[in-house]
Amino acid sequence: MSTIASNDTELDHEINVVRFQMIRNGLLKGLCHPDTIESSQKLDLLLNQHIKMKQLRKVDL
Repeated sequence: MSTIASNDTELDHEINVVRFQMIRNGLLKGLCHPDTIESSQKLDLLLNQHIKMKQLRKVDL
């Protein structure tokens, strides 16, 4: 799964998919399982990208 999304809709969708995977992994495998941690790290990257996109939009206005 790519951590670079090309637009808001795609990014929002990817954030929701990774968030679901993280929650599912956490519930089924535990919070310290490598799969849960990996999902959490992917979600962090996506959320950081989302924040940067919002900040750039504010600057463009």
